[in-house]
Amino acid sequence: MNGTVRPQAGAWHCRPARAALRALGLVLAVPVALAGCATVHEPGWQGRDATPFDTAERECRAVAAADTAAFERCMAQHGWTRPVQ
Repeated sequence: MNGTVRPQAGAWHCRPARAALRALGLVLAVPVALAGCATVHEPGWQGRDATPFDTAERECRAVAAADTAAFERCMAQHGWTRPVQ
């Protein structure tokens, strides 16, 4: 050999695979991270000096289950109201 440095066997073909795995990881990680931040609720709730909405919603859904009137009473106890439309 005349001073030429040869790559280790398999070193070059691994780079595209590693890049693809990194890209796949980002594609999968972003929606998971955003899902942790997202809250699904109906718009129009208003609160003043209220319990944080996510906390109130979680507690009221646990207590009221499918009873809409009970859910709204619970939310009101936490300082959240929804204007009548």
